[in-house]
Amino acid sequence: MGLSSLRTKDLFLAALLFSEAMYLKGIEVEEGTRVVFCFLDTSKLEELNRQYREGRAVCNVVKLRESLQYLKDRMFTLLRNEERRYAHSKRGDRGDQACARP
Repeated sequence: MGLSSLRTKDLFLAALLFSEAMYLKGIEVEEGTRVVFCFLDTSKLEELNRQYREGRAVCNVVKLRESLQYLKDRMFTLLRNEERRYAHSKRGDRGDQACARP
């Protein structure tokens, strides 16, 4: 029985899967700071996940590095956008922070 999809917070697992041409369904931000990578099932997804967990995964290191960089770029872009979206609510009213000038 295969997985219908895989959701992981593990950046290195996500990079391995992406470097092996697994279909990245999306990247989501949960609770404002947690990033989850979502992959759709293919015939290889479950086996790659198992190999990674058991420390037996083998891959092309150049593809892994490129995948890691791509996912990090996307992840940090999403996190920056999330910060901007909620920045106004974190700032609040700053009227009480004004200081009297002599």
